[in-house]
Amino acid sequence: MRPEQTVTAEVLVVGAGAAGIAAAVAASRIGARVVVVERGALTGGKATAAMVGTICGIYLRGGSEARYAMSGFPRECCEQLAGRSGTHAVAGVRGLWFLPYAYDAFEELGTWLLNETGVELRTSTSIESCHAEGDRLVSAAARGRDGLTEIRAASMVDCSGTGLLAELSGAPMIRTQRYQRPAQVFCMRGVRANEESALNMAVNRAMLRADPTGHGSVSVVPGSLREGQVCLKIAFSEQVEEGADLDVLQANGQRMAREMAALLKEGVEAFHGAEVSTVAPEVGVRTQQRAQGRYTLEQEDVMTCRKFADGVANGAWPIEFWGAERNVAMRYFGEGEHYQVPAGALRAATLSNLFLAGRTISATEQAIASARVIGTCLGTGYAAGVLAATAALRKDMDAAIESVRRAQVYI
Repeated sequence: MRPEQTVTAEVLVVGAGAAGIAAAVAASRIGARVVVVERGALTGGKATAAMVGTICGIYLRGGSEARYAMSGFPRECCEQLAGRSGTHAVAGVRGLWFLPYAYDAFEELGTWLLNETGVELRTSTSIESCHAEGDRLVSAAARGRDGLTEIRAASMVDCSGTGLLAELSGAPMIRTQRYQRPAQVFCMRGVRANEESALNMAVNRAMLRADPTGHGSVSVVPGSLREGQVCLKIAFSEQVEEGADLDVLQANGQRMAREMAALLKEGVEAFHGAEVSTVAPEVGVRTQQRAQGRYTLEQEDVMTCRKFADGVANGAWPIEFWGAERNVAMRYFGEGEHYQVPAGALRAATLSNLFLAGRTISATEQAIASARVIGTCLGTGYAAGVLAATAALRKDMDAAIESVRRAQVYI
């Protein structure tokens, strides 16, 4: 089908989650004309649609107070988000720090940042195909409210979470038979509790009584207990198979939320008389297929806190792997330490003008279990946006990499 209109940009960003917002803002700030395509109705990606609730990976582990793992845009974004949410950094187990946030504040901030930097945002729009000439992507066909639009761009940034542009163009992909277990978040109001850790322990005890085999797993989203409302996260008991039907996952998540709410109302005194206020519209799928890059971040890079000459983002979150076992497998590196994500992991292996960010970066399943968190996504998104705009505007790439390092890597 022929497109009904054609739009021209210097940079096309696919996905308006944390990475996509960062990429678009970065590209626009250095002078590129940017178009963002988002399949959902709102900005924020999984941070809003799956109601993640916490920014992980933005702080270094350890210490008596939170210390940022990156400067520049990631820090700027989180400080603004904290102000809009009325939250602050919270200490967790094993020296971890994270930032709780309000879901509506994340969406509002993302939309404001895109508008403030002059980015053209197209929501409720899906990429159906893309066209390449040689080793370059030339255009993508996007279907939205106005029908089919051809978007021609000098550079493209894939922040889809699934390596969509690489897959549509036939570029090499990173796949595995099973991906990490997803999660479903829901919120309840009328909860009679003031202390979050005690409430979480009561929830855990109720789950063990109801499911002594340990297949069920529900926990309080840290920092979410406010004014009688709390959000809870259900961990699916099975990993996601390659090619799984996400609509089926979504239906299962909605069903589990209703069942778990009923169980809590019956088994935990604090939930007597409470009711479900919100169920996240999307399942929190942690990892899916990714594009193969010029470099693939590996588990050893993460665990040895490897630094790269072209390192453009810092990773500070441990490997958090939701495998077949009931409990999440956490692999920690040293307190106060971080690894770097190299620019090569943000560049597609065979397409010279396709850049990768967020959950789409080139990484093994173990490495992405660390690098997928929102804090790191802000960093890889910003870096990919700068690199994409640099390529589109035909500026010096080595100088651009060094500018990103000065902006956010050196802390």
